[in-house]
Amino acid sequence: MVNRETIKNILIILLGNLFLAIGYVFFAVKVNVVNGGLAGLGIIFNVLFDWDYSLVVTISTWLLFFVGLIFIGRKFALKTLLSSIAYPLFTVICQFLSNYLDKSYPEIFAVNTNDTGTVLLFAIFSSIFVGIGVGLVFKQGGSTGGLDIPCLMVAKKFKLSIDRVVVIVDTFIVICSA
Repeated sequence: MVNRETIKNILIILLGNLFLAIGYVFFAVKVNVVNGGLAGLGIIFNVLFDWDYSLVVTISTWLLFFVGLIFIGRKFALKTLLSSIAYPLFTVICQFLSNYLDKSYPEIFAVNTNDTGTVLLFAIFSSIFVGIGVGLVFKQGGSTGGLDIPCLMVAKKFKLSIDRVVVIVDTFIVICSA
């Protein structure tokens, strides 16, 4: 039987993944702001190759989940499984809702990507939502999956701090977007 604490942890991890998806789909993707991670790569591939953002995120998340399962182990995979399902699902739902709102109410949801103030505001809101989302997931001892997995593998192999590896990878992704 599942206890209340476990249910609370699961709900907080789900909420964190929802915040993460909202931050990327409703803010970062709209103005092509890349702030790192797998979602940042999804935005880059969307801009460069017109690949569907949510499809890139979903496929990459699952591929990296299986890489983590093989190379990091079952214990890590179990902690990552919920996010590996929830985040791509929330991304697809948010993207569907975003596309619907954009087409149905263009006068309300139109975004001027040429306006620096708008882009900056969207970048700030994206960062807030993403930060809260990742924080909620990590606070529960979970992982958002994605690029956390290769970063953990590199950190473990070279005995580096996971924080430094993530910063280096995210910085590289942001630089690639310029």
